[in-house]
Amino acid sequence: RFRDKITGSFKLSYYNEYKSYLSAMSSLSMIESLYTDAAPNARFRDKMTGDGLFVNYGISLDGTRPTDVSRANMNMVDWMIKELDITAESHVLEVGCGKGGYILNVAGKTGCKFIGMDIMPGYVKAGHEAVIARGLQTQGDIIEGSYQEFLSQLKEHGYEGVEFTHILCVGSLYYVHAEIDLVLKNVFRAANPKTNVFIWDFIRMKEWNDCKHFHTHMKLEHPLLSAEEMETAIVRAGLKADRKEDLNNLVLPALAILRDAGLEEDPKSESITYPIMYKSLQESEVSFMAIFISVSK
Repeated sequence: RFRDKITGSFKLSYYNEYKSYLSAMSSLSMIESLYTDAAPNARFRDKMTGDGLFVNYGISLDGTRPTDVSRANMNMVDWMIKELDITAESHVLEVGCGKGGYILNVAGKTGCKFIGMDIMPGYVKAGHEAVIARGLQTQGDIIEGSYQEFLSQLKEHGYEGVEFTHILCVGSLYYVHAEIDLVLKNVFRAANPKTNVFIWDFIRMKEWNDCKHFHTHMKLEHPLLSAEEMETAIVRAGLKADRKEDLNNLVLPALAILRDAGLEEDPKSESITYPIMYKSLQESEVSFMAIFISVSK
């Protein structure tokens, strides 16, 4: 920085971009350690979900245990379509979409246009292949992008200026809680006054050091935000949290499928840790919180 200042070519933006790049790479490293296809949890999860596109637990719509993990995740798809009023006229952006399990099924059921973005190249490849296999090319695609850089990455892929009706952050935002201001500012800039923003995310319900089960399963390098911290960050970004809903009562019956199957395969939960994650939600260390957000522009 000093050298560039002396030579007259100093650009602070370069430094900020580099910091953002390093942060994205740190997030990628953490995610890969948990969810690469070689990881026991990921292999087990993919075996339980059939085509392997879903990377979340799903929900129960009525409090009873779903028949399987795929059905639990399709319940989540149906719930989002209804709660967010996604139709054939919608244009939906999902950041942190994994392999596209949610966004592709939402698009298939509603006919909406879509863009899914994820930082994991392997997930993007699987998602793009699924777009082609399902004949959804005219509606959208899955592309590579991070929470920290998704605005510039949308531009690179020719999507600059798209007016999204919905922006979704479903089950992956917790990886970047340490940079929540940057991420939510990006969301604000990508939105317009009519955009519906939806976050479905882990929220800390206890002191971070007391979230022992969550630590064992996730091994995050930063604390989760509390509900109050998340709402404050939302307001700082120029957004407004219109409604919050704790979905633990809907997630637990679905997660019980992974818990029970995990205990059968790994009774001590040494490599397959879904039983430990179940305890974290059951004991209210963390909550799966749905946050419905509008844009204050």
